[in-house]
Amino acid sequence: MTAAHAEAEAFGVAIDLGRVLERVVVPSEDAADWLPERLSFLLARENYAQYLLAAREGHDIVAGNLVRALFEEAMRWAWVDEDQSQRRTAFLGETVRRHRQVDEAARELGIEPDNYYGPMVADVLAAAEGAMRFPAKIQGQLDWTLGEVDDQLYMQYRLLSQYAHSSLLASASAAEIEKGQLVMGRLPQVARMTLLRNAVANVAVICEGCQAGLVFDGATGGTPLALCAWAAASQVADLVLEFAPGTD
Repeated sequence: MTAAHAEAEAFGVAIDLGRVLERVVVPSEDAADWLPERLSFLLARENYAQYLLAAREGHDIVAGNLVRALFEEAMRWAWVDEDQSQRRTAFLGETVRRHRQVDEAARELGIEPDNYYGPMVADVLAAAEGAMRFPAKIQGQLDWTLGEVDDQLYMQYRLLSQYAHSSLLASASAAEIEKGQLVMGRLPQVARMTLLRNAVANVAVICEGCQAGLVFDGATGGTPLALCAWAAASQVADLVLEFAPGTD
């Protein structure tokens, strides 16, 4: 199999996973009991769908930005998984922290910050009493890993970071010359495959963390949502491993 064939086949698997995610129902009842799981999944599903769209259209920097967001959310759920009953509240604590930052800055400028928020923000803030906080740095969220895995994940975090910030490194990696002009082209194939593998694997981690608060229609014969996602992640990793390092 050539690299092009592997990339195309792996992207097909990623699209199939997107169709699975579309079938997931996010209930509104008992919302206060499942705010981290349901709101996190909603955003992850949207980011993943937009990643697939951006990648299909060849907008690789945009795709990388979305994968970075998925990566950060996945690392949080991986950290929470070490003690889910206690650590899941960190999602609520993080919301309070960010809300406070916006609230203070806006009020200093005479701006009403509540105008920027939807009605469910109040529910999240109310549910956050006594919530814990995430570790301040990404390395603290990797305390569950062994040394080599820690290093691999942190390297991928740094790699993905270039797509989330204004970066000449990312722009130079995609820039092409066309009719005497610089234009934005595609990232190198290894980078695209790394984004693809990360996107699917990150979704699998998030699904595992969130699935208890969701309803999956069971159209796959009763297979749990997370197992469907992990099967896709494994298939993608196998397809691109030969051509992109760090995918096993």
